[in-house]
Amino acid sequence: MKKILAILIALLAALAVQTVAFADGEMMPLQPTQTESIADENSVELNDDLIDSQGIKYRLDENDQTAIVSGHTDTLSEVITIPATVTKDGVKYTVTSIGYDAFELCSGLTSVTIPDSVTSIGDFAFWNCSDLTSVDIPDGVTSIGNRAFSECYSLTSVTIPGSVTSIGKSAFAECRSLTSVTIPDSVTSIGNGAFSYCTGLTSVTIPGSVTSIGDRAFWDCDSLKSITFEGTVPENWGDSPFYGCSAVQTVYLSDDLTAEERAKWEKVLPESYPIEYKDLTPDPEPTPDPDPTPDPTPTTPPADNSTAAEAASTPTVQQMESAERPDPQDVEATERYNFWMGVKADLRAAADGKTLRVHVPADYTNMPASVMEQIRLLDADVTVDLRWSGERLTITPATAQRKTALKAFWTFAQLCELYAQ
Repeated sequence: MKKILAILIALLAALAVQTVAFADGEMMPLQPTQTESIADENSVELNDDLIDSQGIKYRLDENDQTAIVSGHTDTLSEVITIPATVTKDGVKYTVTSIGYDAFELCSGLTSVTIPDSVTSIGDFAFWNCSDLTSVDIPDGVTSIGNRAFSECYSLTSVTIPGSVTSIGKSAFAECRSLTSVTIPDSVTSIGNGAFSYCTGLTSVTIPGSVTSIGDRAFWDCDSLKSITFEGTVPENWGDSPFYGCSAVQTVYLSDDLTAEERAKWEKVLPESYPIEYKDLTPDPEPTPDPDPTPDPTPTTPPADNSTAAEAASTPTVQQMESAERPDPQDVEATERYNFWMGVKADLRAAADGKTLRVHVPADYTNMPASVMEQIRLLDADVTVDLRWSGERLTITPATAQRKTALKAFWTFAQLCELYAQ
């Protein structure tokens, strides 16, 4: 009898755990506890191979429910938007990182949007994405890895958000179409060669927060004309951070530096760089007019359609250089390419009225069209005295031919024939 009573008590206890009483006294069984997070409608669903519909691969961490972008398929879209969250088997994972070499060699990728959830961009993440023209780096990213965007030849501009504290080694090296870059005052470290060979970069501002500039950080940025340093000399001043930046015309330093701080700058900067001290305090934001009077309708001058069409159809020097760039494994072709790159650097650095004598090695069979285009676009009046194959040819900005932009290369014989006409 005692055994039967004990069994009945146990059964009643079990039923009490599995039921809930409503106000009218009706008992309702409880549902099993849900242990999985159900994804919201904005989360991207992954297939069994952890790949989304754009061709992006992920690696999941089930412990903290985070995801890392780990790679891509051969069918990766040209324009991609990395989602903030992904879902697998009903569980939602937050995308927090773009991993090592995730999109390397994606030559067809043209644009990528990164979500605010991402905090780091790994080494080689977008290395050699040669057609990538735009990337949106969001607030929240704190580090940009080594060679993360190296050799993205078509990337034209980059705005680094105020959350980034470090820019890795060669992070933007050889981004030859990069004309502008904004470095925020959150950055404390710029790695070795971070912007090396950015031959289209014309100006850069280094905020006072930077305490470390790596070796040759801006190596051979031969179009760089102005550098602004908003603070004192960084504690770690690498080996020749601006080596090969032969076109620099002005270095701007704050006019409130002490004599000792000025002396330090003058010691580390190349002697050929002119220094100008000025007020670097940013201008205050203008106060909006509470009752603005609309401007009269402006008179728009007629457009010069012929000039506009010509400019639109003519590639830039940087675009031409990208097309001319040889296979890095071809040592001889790379040597010739670097020779002509040096000639263009000398052209940009030449003073007004100067004659630049160029001796072309006898075994060089042609001149890239970008050289002629560079001569034509010179701000200064520079005469090129070309010595080649035992002969001599003189070219000035006024006589440089625009139509040469339509040819990839010119032999000396073709040049002579062109100028004989």
